[in-house]
Amino acid sequence: MKKKSEQKNILELRPVHLYTSEVTEDGNLVVLVPKFQGKFAQWFMPQRQKTNFRVKLDALGSFVWKNCNGETSAKEIAERMKTEFGESAEPVYERVGEFIKQLHRGKLIDLGLAKE
Repeated sequence: MKKKSEQKNILELRPVHLYTSEVTEDGNLVVLVPKFQGKFAQWFMPQRQKTNFRVKLDALGSFVWKNCNGETSAKEIAERMKTEFGESAEPVYERVGEFIKQLHRGKLIDLGLAKE
């Protein structure tokens, strides 16, 4: 019973990504997550060392990430994904809800409040 209410709530939220991303050669995205945060950590880290973790997203993940703008609800993202990818995105609401939960657990997005 709790799972249904969680899923409904996720679909009403308006996620926003917390980090930048870049486009790869295949058109998908890579999210750039700093390895260390804060001025001391950045100063302490050797200059030649890579400063970001690179989280590679597939086509569906890239689509969701692009739409996590703080204005679009997860439900709207799922509906757009269904239009863009058709049957290959099914079950679209569950897929988007789970992916957004994973991004939130990984602290890659903030879950904006539902607009009333």
